Formats: sequence, C-alpha cells, structure tokens
Amino acid sequence: MSMRAIASAAGAIAAGMLIVGGSGASGAVGLCDCCSKDLNASCARVCADGPNGPGQCTATVDYKGKGANNAERNPLTGISLKEISIGDPTPPQLESFRRFLESNRRLAIRQYNRAAWRLQHSRITEENFAAAKALYREAMVNYYHGMRAYLNKLGVKSD
Repeated sequence: MSMRAIASAAGAIAAGMLIVGGSGASGAVGLCDCCSKDLNASCARVCADGPNGPGQCTATVDYKGKGANNAERNPLTGISLKEISIGDPTPPQLESFRRFLESNRRLAIRQYNRAAWRLQHSRITEENFAAAKALYREAMVNYYHGMRAYLNKLGVKSD
C-alpha cells in the first residue's frame, strides 16, 4: 500500500469520526427565516442568537427544534439558502443537518417524478407541471447551497 493510499484512508477515517462524533444520534433539524414576522418560539430563539444584523436576512439552522418547517411543502423551498447560517454545531448536529438536506432532496425528486408521471397520464396540466418543476429546481439549488455550507464547516471545501 502506498503512502498516498494510507494517508487518504487515514483522512477518510478521521473525517468519519468527525462526522459521526459523540453518540451519533440525530436530532430534529429545521430552517428558520429570521425575516419572517411569524416566528415560532424555537425560531425566535435561534434568530435572536444569530449573527444577523438589521436588514440582513439569512436562513438559519435550528438544531433543537423543527424550525419553521411546514408539513405541506419541502423545507428546501420558499427560502434562499445561499447565505445560510449553520452556527457552531456539534458533530452529531452537523450530521443531522446533512441528513435533513439529503432527505429533503430525495423528497423533491419524488415530488417531481410524481408530477411528471401525472402529466404523462393527463392527471395534471402543463402549468401544474411547470410549477412542480420550478419547486424542484429551487429545492436542488438550496440543497447545493446547504451542502456547500456543510462542507465548509467540515473544512473539506472553502469558498
């Protein structure tokens, strides 16, 4: 085994330990829009602790609650994650955030595929499909913004 392969394997093991951390238990994760006027108690706490100044609105991760998640829509839609604030999470919290992103990415794909099937079988109109496609694209863009923040926090990628 070459030195490069050993170093690569050691780095992968160390990264795995960093990601899993502590007990590895995943808690609830949600997103808060700190510019919203209707903040629930959990989001109000997160937004009060956040780095946002007056006039600055960024999505903020809520590790101790469900954020402002609405059961009727994908949390990766309706808010921009371009400048997301993920705070200083513990390794298990950071892993919960990654799982949250992955789960909602898969949800967006399922919703898009269902809309495509329904269009193909004349169950929805072209306009309804266009709306579903726009939501899918928004979710994918936000997924990549969230993953960028996740990788930056791990130190794997920097902007």
